[in-house]
Amino acid sequence: MENHSLHKVVSRRETINSIGLAILLCANPLSWLLPIDNIIVAISLISLLIVIVNNPITTFINKKLFVIVGVILLFVFSYMLGRVEPERFSLYFLSFLVFGVTGILYSNTQFDYKIFYKSILIISILSLPGIYRISSTDYSHLMDDDALMFLMGVSQGALRLLLGVFIVMFLLKKRILKIGTLLVILVYLFFFFSFGTRSSIMGLFLFCIFYYLIKKNKLTNRAFIIILLCGFIFSFFMIDIMLTTQYFLDQIGINVKAIDKMVRMATMGEELSNGRVRLWEQAFKDITASPLFGNGVSAYEKTNGIYPHNFLIQVFHEGGVLYFIPILIVILKFFRLIFSNIQTKESKIFLIYLLFSGMIELLFSNVYWRNVYFWFFIGYVLNLSLKPLTPKKESSTPHIKGAV
Repeated sequence: MENHSLHKVVSRRETINSIGLAILLCANPLSWLLPIDNIIVAISLISLLIVIVNNPITTFINKKLFVIVGVILLFVFSYMLGRVEPERFSLYFLSFLVFGVTGILYSNTQFDYKIFYKSILIISILSLPGIYRISSTDYSHLMDDDALMFLMGVSQGALRLLLGVFIVMFLLKKRILKIGTLLVILVYLFFFFSFGTRSSIMGLFLFCIFYYLIKKNKLTNRAFIIILLCGFIFSFFMIDIMLTTQYFLDQIGINVKAIDKMVRMATMGEELSNGRVRLWEQAFKDITASPLFGNGVSAYEKTNGIYPHNFLIQVFHEGGVLYFIPILIVILKFFRLIFSNIQTKESKIFLIYLLFSGMIELLFSNVYWRNVYFWFFIGYVLNLSLKPLTPKKESSTPHIKGAV
C-alpha cells in the first residue's frame, strides 16, 4: 500500500514536471496568445515556480550547481575585468537567471517524454489563433530587419511545436487523434512554406533524417559521415539545387520564401550568409587578443554593436578556452549519446528534438543567453550516462511510459 502511494506521488510529480517543461520550452509560441512585453519572461517564471514547488529541494542539489556558480563567476569577472556593454550585460545576466537557471533545474527532474510531447500538442492547438494572426498580418510598416527578426523568432517557435506534434503523432493509438494531429502538422507546414527561415527549414529537414535513422536503428558513424558528405556536396551545388527546387515548387503552386530569398540573393551577387561571415571574422580577431580568458560577456556587442550570430563563437569570445572547452565537451557528449547503444530510442529522439528545435538556430541567430533550450540542453546531456546504469541510478533518469 505504501509503495502504491509512493508510485502515485512520483507519477504525479513526473506529469507536472513534463507539463512545466513543455511550458518552458514552448514559451515562445505561448507568447503568441498574449503578445505583450516580457510575456516570455512571465511564462518562464511560471514554469520555474512549477518546478520548485513540485520537487523536493534535494532534487536540485548535485554537481550541476557548479554550472550555475561557474556562469555567475563568468559574469562577475566580465564585469570586473572585461569591456562590457552595460545594457546587454544586464539583459544577459537576468536572462540567465530566468531561462538558464530554470532550464538547469528542470534537467535534474524526472519527467515523462510522452506527456511532454502531448503537452506540446495541446500548446500547438492553443497557439493556432496566434499563428493565424501572424500569418495574416501585414508587416510592411516595420523596418525590414525588424520584420525579419520577428518572423525568425516565430518560425523557430513554430518549429518547436511542429517537431513535438510530429513525434507525438506516432505515440497515439486512436485513429481520430492521429488524424487531428496530422491536421495540426499541415497547418504549421503551411506556415513554414510561407514564412519559415532557412535555419528552421534546415532543422526540420535534418530532424526528419535523424528521426528515421534512429527509428530504424540505422544511426551509425557511417550514416553520419554520409550525411556530412552530402552536406559538403550540397554546399558546392546549393544555388543550382535551390534554382531547381524553386522551379519545381512554382510548377505545383508552392512558394517558399526562404528559398526565394536565397535565389534572389544569389542572382544579385549578395553574400548568402547575410553578413554573418564578416561578424565571425571580427570575433576571431578579438579572440586572438585574449584566447585563454576571453573578452567578457557582451564585450562583442560593446565593440561591434551586434552579437556574433553563432553561439560557439560567442562562447569562445566571451570566456575564451576556459569557457569554450566545457561547452564543447557537452556537445561532443551529445553526439556520443545519440550513437550509444546504452540510450533508448526515446531518449535519442528527445535529444535530437532539443538539438533541431532549439539549438540549431543558435548557429545562425539569437543569443544563447536568451534561448530557453540552451541551458536545459547542457544540463540534460550532463544528466545522461554513456555507461550502463545501475538500478539506483536509473531512478534519476526520465521515466518513460508506453504509448497509448
